[in-house]
Amino acid sequence: FQLVFAAVVAEFSALMRDPFGNYLVQKLFERCSDELLRQAVLAVEQEPFEICKDLHGTRSIQKLVEVLKP
Repeated sequence: FQLVFAAVVAEFSALMRDPFGNYLVQKLFERCSDELLRQAVLAVEQEPFEICKDLHGTRSIQKLVEVLKP
C-alpha cells in the first residue's frame, strides 16, 4: 500500500479525473493514515475546482471529504 501511495501521490490530480485511476485513488484514501491523508490533500490543493469539474474527479473529492470527516 505505502509503495503504491508513494508512487502515485504526485499524480493524484490526474488520476482523480481518470475513468479508472479514480477508483485506485478512492481505495487508497480508504486506507490512509492521517499523515497520508494530509499528503493527499496537499497533492490536490492547487486545483480542487478543476478536479471537481470532472465527473470522476468529483467522486474522488467526495471520497476524500468522506474519509476526512471525524
